[in-house]
Amino acid sequence: MGMLQQQGLHRTTVLTARTLLGRSSRCDLHISHPSVSGEHAVVSWDGESWTIRDLASRNGTLINGERLAPNENRVLKPEDRLHLGLYPVAWTVESVDAPVARALRVRGNGTMVMEEGMIPLPSANAPLAMIYTDPMQGWVLESLDEIRRVRDLEVVEVDGEAWRLHLPVEQARTVGGVPAVDGLADVALEFEVSADEEHVSLVAMVGLRRVSLGSRSHHYALLTLARQRLQDAEQPDMPESEHGWMYHESLMRMLRLSRGQLNLLVFRARKQLAELDIRDAQNLIERRPDSRQLRIGIGRLTVQRA
Repeated sequence: MGMLQQQGLHRTTVLTARTLLGRSSRCDLHISHPSVSGEHAVVSWDGESWTIRDLASRNGTLINGERLAPNENRVLKPEDRLHLGLYPVAWTVESVDAPVARALRVRGNGTMVMEEGMIPLPSANAPLAMIYTDPMQGWVLESLDEIRRVRDLEVVEVDGEAWRLHLPVEQARTVGGVPAVDGLADVALEFEVSADEEHVSLVAMVGLRRVSLGSRSHHYALLTLARQRLQDAEQPDMPESEHGWMYHESLMRMLRLSRGQLNLLVFRARKQLAELDIRDAQNLIERRPDSRQLRIGIGRLTVQRA
């Protein structure tokens, strides 16, 4: 993640996707000096690099001793030295790594950073909501009650707590030498279940590839949804669009899960498939927030005993 080091004071500022610098209390990096304008400059992530822009400040912004023109964007490099106005202490660019998505508690202290591709709120152990990126929609908030787009600096409320989101621009993911599959229509899942149902192994057929996904804690939940879809497929009068839907409460009761545990299993299942470079892996679990239902989003399923 991007970081600025204040020289002489050994104070580090971690950059968010948009970090406002200035004398105003609204600024992310607050500098109480009369020569610094209220909103003096802004450091932003554009998806590839960090840039700094002087916001037409009265006394200017200097990079390595060179004054920026008002509203000029300048790419930051490691070891660059920043001066704001006549403030005597400089900041050095310590890191230009990409920012990490995070949520900051609005009242009191507390930060949740992206973990395994999501920001779990209010905690990683029992997330009631998840913030993640969707290939089509961008940043999305998903809970058992809703799925909707969210934006950088938006404030969301989860379980009575307000969180401000810091969401960087996402770079398109590069697939190293392996062609991305069009979608879940090209995927089949094969479940292998032990006689006592204590172990569930999963294999994904992705185009011409056969990929073992091992035995994970979320596979039994996937198996339960797969069995429901296969059972519904045997009903001749039921349209495919209705196959496999289960109510959240029914699934949680069957598997003895809390809402947070169910959300965590859903995320882990999607993430495991996304690692195979499937563009619409988020649809592995489809949801109907209004009716509080979900189903497995793949129709090509087989279940066999080990």
